Amino acid sequence: MGFELTKTQSNNVPNHEDPGLTFESGQIKKGKIIKTCVLYADIRNSTLLSKTHSSEQMARLYTAFTKSMMNIAEYHGGVIRNIIGDRVMIVFPESNCFQNAIDTAVSINTVSSKIINRLFTDIEFKCGIGIDYGEKFVVKAGIPKQDKERANYKNLIWISNSANIASKLTDIANKVMIQNMFRVTYNPRNFLFLSPLRRLLNRNAGLNYLSENEPRYLPNEEIKEVTSEEFIEKFDMLTGGSLYYTDGNLIKFEKFDKKIITSAILVSDQVYQEYKKIDPKKEEFTNGWWKIQDTAIKEYTKKIYGCDMVWKIDREIV
Repeated sequence: MGFELTKTQSNNVPNHEDPGLTFESGQIKKGKIIKTCVLYADIRNSTLLSKTHSSEQMARLYTAFTKSMMNIAEYHGGVIRNIIGDRVMIVFPESNCFQNAIDTAVSINTVSSKIINRLFTDIEFKCGIGIDYGEKFVVKAGIPKQDKERANYKNLIWISNSANIASKLTDIANKVMIQNMFRVTYNPRNFLFLSPLRRLLNRNAGLNYLSENEPRYLPNEEIKEVTSEEFIEKFDMLTGGSLYYTDGNLIKFEKFDKKIITSAILVSDQVYQEYKKIDPKKEEFTNGWWKIQDTAIKEYTKKIYGCDMVWKIDREIV
């Protein structure tokens, strides 16, 4: 059975009833592409909360959280596109998406830390928020039904690396983590040791100023702190079974634990740079409220920025 798919560009966020999205049954499947920001918000320590608080308390908490997220998203021009227990996905129309996504994040952080946390005095409530920007391919999946169960048999699938990055940023936001690290001491590689490069430099200079006896490694020692994953990736097995450290001549290494505290709002490098372009003279930039985070996520090599901004509340929450 063949499978044909068409894609159309959209500036607005698709929904379940969008005529530009179809099931594939008996027709060409239609999908949509939108390039915009996606935000995830997630309750921290929800599993522990469920174990230590009654079902009535958790029902009230989840209801307050979900309603708050819906109202915040709508106020800032975003739309809810997924709610899975303690996690909410918010997508924004393309126009002004960077400003709207950041404003949404600040509102979520404000409501979480300044309002919900005060209303539920016996619960330490906080959220992690992650934002990324990129192209999203949206398709409808499921079975078209006409009975009362029809809403449960269809969903939107967001095929997007940016959605994955935003979700991973949310996973580590507003947390205290202990990360396994390695402190590596080594002699750096001497790139002039490579004979083709040596010959090229000699030829371009018109003279033989590089010795044919260039050492493989430089004499100075460097120290680098890397994660366990990065440490493992730096090794390779040579013919004969010996290990090769890709950065240079390994002298020694030691393992240690590093305490990392992440901000409540984490954004990708692109989101930060595009948002800053809107008004680089904002107080949040001139006062350094946004900081590069000392952490990483898989399959993302750029900088992660974070902050803990909240809106100023003019009256006391009672």
